[in-house]
Amino acid sequence: IRQDGKIKQRKLKPLGLAFNEYYFYLIAEICGLETEHPAIFRIDRFQTYTITREKFFVPYRDKFQEGEYRKRIHFMYQGELIHLQFKFWGDSLDAVLDRIPTAYIVGKEGRKTIFEAEVYDKGIEMWLLSQREFLEVLKPQSLRESMRNTIKKILENYN
Repeated sequence: IRQDGKIKQRKLKPLGLAFNEYYFYLIAEICGLETEHPAIFRIDRFQTYTITREKFFVPYRDKFQEGEYRKRIHFMYQGELIHLQFKFWGDSLDAVLDRIPTAYIVGKEGRKTIFEAEVYDKGIEMWLLSQREFLEVLKPQSLRESMRNTIKKILENYN
């Protein structure tokens, strides 16, 4: 069952399992649907499932790398894989590096540290917004604009 209450039936090719923020997730390809990235399903939302005897072969070089995937996804929200650049001047640079395992420091501007990382945009935007006024997204422009629009909507809640 989806959050909107709709029930969907899918044939899935399981790739991995993940635990995040109190829930287990199945990471899988949806059979018959060509996508660039796998889909994510919260396991507790499955009403029923059937295990088939179908087998599939994945060459080792194409094997799903769960650890690499987990480094780039936040709050199990995927979106597009992007190259992120941002300035941060909060209390803990280590907190940034812990929360964004693909992040690395590329420069400094006074007390502001410039980071770059490869991440999925939907989840990282949620984390970036949690850093309040101690962060500025530099690239990509699309995420910068999305942050600006979200902040405007938040501000409207307080007018």
